[in-house]
Amino acid sequence: MFSPIKYLCFAFLLTASAWAQDSESEYDGYDSIVDELKSSTSTPLPKSDDPFDLITIHGGVGLVTSYLSISPTDGPAIAGFQKGFEARLGIDLFSPHWMAEGGLRNFSSTQIENNTHASLNEFNLRLLYRNPMSRLVKLRIGGGVAARYLEVKSQAAGAIRKQEYSTPASILSLGLEAALARNVSVGAEVSYRSALITDTADKGAADACFNLGFHF
Repeated sequence: MFSPIKYLCFAFLLTASAWAQDSESEYDGYDSIVDELKSSTSTPLPKSDDPFDLITIHGGVGLVTSYLSISPTDGPAIAGFQKGFEARLGIDLFSPHWMAEGGLRNFSSTQIENNTHASLNEFNLRLLYRNPMSRLVKLRIGGGVAARYLEVKSQAAGAIRKQEYSTPASILSLGLEAALARNVSVGAEVSYRSALITDTADKGAADACFNLGFHF
């Protein structure tokens, strides 16, 4: 005869066996989750194949000193120094060595010679090659074109005469860039502008620029 005590013992054994199996499966599931998390964190993320992720944008501001040569058709040639301000913005051309850069320059009215003042605005586009010379210093070699807008005011016999010239010009430049921080640099550059047309008084200019750069 099957007694109640035997029935309770048999039911307890079945319950304990099922609970043990469930506990083992839960522990197995927990261990597998932990292993998956460890493998996911230890596995390096795949590198992006998008070339735009490797592009850096460059910006900067600088102070410029320019030696300007002016040869008007109806007067003697004159030359003198101008001081101005420059702002530039560039972008990598899918390489850390090559970049395209646009710049704006402004030279306020400056006395070139007695009774003659000149002011100049310029917009330029350049292609630059940046070659590392060391871990912190890079050489910058470039060339491009510029649109220059020159205004010359002269005074003679109590009258003021104003002449304006729009001149396309070619650019050759050479400079150095030194890193101050990961995204900040300082640089120095010399360049020469030469007029691409003959019908202008703005024949050319030699420039020196000291600038502060930002890279993102």
